[in-house]
Amino acid sequence: MLDSFLKDMAGVMIYREETVTFVPDMEISTEGESFADAIEMARDAIGLTGISMEDHNDKLSEPLDQDGAIEKVKQGCCKKR
Repeated sequence: MLDSFLKDMAGVMIYREETVTFVPDMEISTEGESFADAIEMARDAIGLTGISMEDHNDKLSEPLDQDGAIEKVKQGCCKKR
């Protein structure tokens, strides 16, 4: 279940000037000291959140399209991990 979800996710949004990473499909955000660090932190957050959701039998929502993901971030959806 998680594998197919991750393949269909809209993706990760990174604000380069702040190196803040948003993953709106999973409602998480992280930050790093550099662009590369921000990507690595997002990868870790996606993995940990996915494992936690599976452990708790939480359902993964349908992946957002790009416009939906951007709107969700603008609304302040994502909490830091």
